[in-house]
Amino acid sequence: MTGETNQQRQQNCSKLRDKSTRHQLRDRILITAAELFYEKGFNGVSINEVIANSNIARRTFYRYFPSKDELIVEVMRFQANRWLKCFEEAFDQKAVVLERRY
Repeated sequence: MTGETNQQRQQNCSKLRDKSTRHQLRDRILITAAELFYEKGFNGVSINEVIANSNIARRTFYRYFPSKDELIVEVMRFQANRWLKCFEEAFDQKAVVLERRY
């Protein structure tokens, strides 16, 4: 036994859920912004448009991104990581096929 009370366990679970929710909100903003930027370009999209299309409060947006410039940088990182994961998965699948052949 860990000596943890029910209340402590509930608080710990709540903290994990909060982190997961925060991560989901941030990702939703990034995905929405990426789609809008792709469609209209960086200069063609306002923060208000990102907020409206993400279905979030203005305060929530600014909690994650203090400026449009910061949002653009984070969208670029987010998209780069998504592409890298795709390439890694494709490479891993190809490596498995090659291993089976030889």
